[in-house]
Amino acid sequence: MPAGGQNSKPPGLLTAYQWLFFGFRGRIGREAYWLSFFFIVAILAVILQPDIDPETGALSLRGGALTVAAMLVAVVANLAIGVKRLHDFNAPGLFAVALFIPGLSVIATLVIGLLPGNPGPNRFGNAPDIPRV
Repeated sequence: MPAGGQNSKPPGLLTAYQWLFFGFRGRIGREAYWLSFFFIVAILAVILQPDIDPETGALSLRGGALTVAAMLVAVVANLAIGVKRLHDFNAPGLFAVALFIPGLSVIATLVIGLLPGNPGPNRFGNAPDIPRV
């Protein structure tokens, strides 16, 4: 979030969510990462309505035309929270690509979500700077 002066107005709720899910600057802690991650998963489950055929075990998604849009938004949001989480322990956001490599993605999600951040400021900002509403 851009730094403001002493008289700057705190960001609104919409601005805070835009920064959290679509901004690539700043830092978030482990709690914000996991809450955001599971929020994305829950929204996808509602929109995509996954269904497993009991006879064949085949997975089908019933989200219709919304499926592609929901998946694209989820990819961007997951990348944004991953980058900000990496920033919290002073790692470059480019490492967030590991979140999309099959097999490595589970390990990367756990590492990003469980490693503690750097206490105090680092090159990406002050310790977690999620906007307060």
